[in-house]
Amino acid sequence: MKTLLNGLLALMLAAAPVSAFEPLLERRAKLDSEQEQANFDARMDQRFGTGVMARLIAAAENGDTEDAEMMRLYLEGVLTEEGAAIVQWKKIDKGLRPGVIDHIAAKDAITAADARAVWEMTRHAEYWPQLEPRHAEILAHYPDNSLAHYFLKYTKLHGLQGSTSYLAQMTDDELMKATTGVLPAKEYDELRQEVLSRCIGAMTRFRRDAGLPNDAESFGEAMAPVLAALNSPLWEGLAAATAGIGLDFTAPDYSGLIAELTSRDEALDERRIPSAIKFAGSMVFWKGTEGYLTWAQNHEQD
Repeated sequence: MKTLLNGLLALMLAAAPVSAFEPLLERRAKLDSEQEQANFDARMDQRFGTGVMARLIAAAENGDTEDAEMMRLYLEGVLTEEGAAIVQWKKIDKGLRPGVIDHIAAKDAITAADARAVWEMTRHAEYWPQLEPRHAEILAHYPDNSLAHYFLKYTKLHGLQGSTSYLAQMTDDELMKATTGVLPAKEYDELRQEVLSRCIGAMTRFRRDAGLPNDAESFGEAMAPVLAALNSPLWEGLAAATAGIGLDFTAPDYSGLIAELTSRDEALDERRIPSAIKFAGSMVFWKGTEGYLTWAQNHEQD
């Protein structure tokens, strides 16, 4: 078995490989014969929309880019949902983006490809007020137990600066809901840090208001149950440790998460997947800090 990354820190710093989309015309140009190209065109038209390849070829001959022509095909309703899903919105000129947003805002129904377009075309402090009535439809395409859902909800859909922490905008319930999603190590670490930060702030305020000492030793003793819970499997004990300081970290149902992680763990054992990078954070959460280290060491020995 491919050796897993050594230790939790290494997993947190690892980045999953990203497969770049290869433009259709570049793929077509690699084919050796006209017949192969014709077959390719027919397959792509069937998948992405009737006449798409002819339009892309004509655009290239006129000195236009594939990305710009794909945008026009999208606006004209020529593309299938699969075709709309491959438009490279990040490459579309910023001056053209408002028109695309207007098109999405006026649609009868928001598709997954439309939601992706909004995500990719919204950067930094950009805000599209015409999308306000469609926020719920857009968010529905991102599971509400994924951090992507809340990043979109609190940052991109509200034109907040990139420095604004979307995690800080989430409610206690939303943070706990996010623990039921499958998290890579980096996202899990960020989520845990936000929960810990809230616990520290709430504990500090509670003890100050109650006239209790907040020196390092006293505060450390008060926080010990919280830290123990955050190192325990499924953060067991967190709700009880924080209930008295104004926080509500009620544990949701983890049966679905456990079933999914069990399945992925089996796939890893059977070499059907190469590593745990995409779900390492949730493995830490499920097994707890000590349990995860034992689990990782066992896999490294395989």
